[in-house]
Amino acid sequence: NQVKAIWREPPTTVTEEEHATFYKYLAGDHQGPLYTLHYVTDSPIDINAVLYIAADHDETPGSSRMTPNLSLYCKKVLIRAKCADLLPEWMRFVQGI
Repeated sequence: NQVKAIWREPPTTVTEEEHATFYKYLAGDHQGPLYTLHYVTDSPIDINAVLYIAADHDETPGSSRMTPNLSLYCKKVLIRAKCADLLPEWMRFVQGI
């Protein structure tokens, strides 16, 4: 693996540089994210999520829509890549795990 699974780490231990590196790897972007949400909860179910909002996007009126870039993992094992069912369609600009 090229990058560590930062979504499994406590949010307070992950630095901005680690988030920027992970976002660039995940999104294939040369810039860092505009906004980062690192979310962890353990009751009633265990959820670890890292969501990013890009600083800009390539979607323009009349062109094709962006494909969702949100992946679903279970214990560091990829269950489904580019899962369109996790967020509503209007949130297709959100990227993460």
